[in-house]
Parts: sequence; structure tokens; C-alpha cells
Amino acid sequence: HERAFPENVRFMFESFKQTEPTDVLARGRAVEAYGGAEVIVLDTLNRATPGAEENSSVDMGLAIEAAQQLQALTGGLVLLVHHAGKDSTKSMRGHTSLFAAMDAVIKVTKDDSGRREWSAEKVKDGEDGEAHQFRLHVVELGQDEDGDTITSCVVTPELEADADAQSSRPRRPAGNNQ
Repeated sequence: HERAFPENVRFMFESFKQTEPTDVLARGRAVEAYGGAEVIVLDTLNRATPGAEENSSVDMGLAIEAAQQLQALTGGLVLLVHHAGKDSTKSMRGHTSLFAAMDAVIKVTKDDSGRREWSAEKVKDGEDGEAHQFRLHVVELGQDEDGDTITSCVVTPELEADADAQSSRPRRPAGNNQ
């Protein structure tokens, strides 16, 4: 969209083991040293928990506890990027305690035409089920030192598709007796 990149966005690329309390403490201190953060994105949960067994309640419990500690240390929202299992019609992969512990779960899907949709699978203090369709459009940012094109994506809402999707969904009950 030809806008300057926000100055207050920071990326940390050093390895990080979310299940190690010393790593969580060090990450929290590093975030605070850079002026704090309102949102911390761990991309992905799998990479942030090397060696952890996603199907283990113990390992996922440690990962959940670490995310809560990072949130407490920084005062920011901790967003975990996680993947669906082999069957994308089901919930996220791994132990059920992960889904249960989340305040919100947003699922992103893609159809054969390239249209994507995000949907609110779980919203602790709100309504589940809201969905919006979008597309990713590739944009060229420039060239690297070898002359190769550098690209990224821009999210574009699919407003017409959103309206169709909303109208085709079953209506929720309007009152206590319905």
C-alpha cells in the first residue's frame, strides 16, 4: 500500500525455547528493553517449543504457562501461530488443552480459487463464528543485491464474498426461547 513500515515494529530472530523459563524471562526482558510491546507474535508454536510433544498435556501445559508468563512480563497480547492437523475440518493439531486454554482462536483457510477466510473459532468474551473472506495479492518491494525480485503480500478483503457468506449462514436464535 506504499506506506512506510511502522517504526515501532520489531522482529527477534534468535532461537527461543518457550518451554525454558530462563528463555521466557530473557525474551520478556528483551521486549521491555526495546520499549515494550502491545502484541507479541510467536511464529510458530512448534518452532518456539522445539522437542515438545504437541499431543502431550504436560508439554502443551508448559507452553501455555510460558505464554501466560510472557504476557505477564510484558503486558502485551501473546499471539501463537499454530497449524491445523492433516484434517483441516477439525480443530488445531495437538492436545485439546491448547484449544481449551486459548482466549481466542482464529482459523484461516484457503479454497482452490485462492480465496482465503478467517473465522473466529473461539472467542472467550464474544461471539464465535464470525468470518471474513480475503485474498493475498503479491506486491513487488524491490530487488535484492543479486537482482532477484523481493515480494510480499497485501491482504485485500473480499467484501462481496463476505456479504454472500454472511447471508448464507444459518441465523442464530434471537431470544432466550428460540
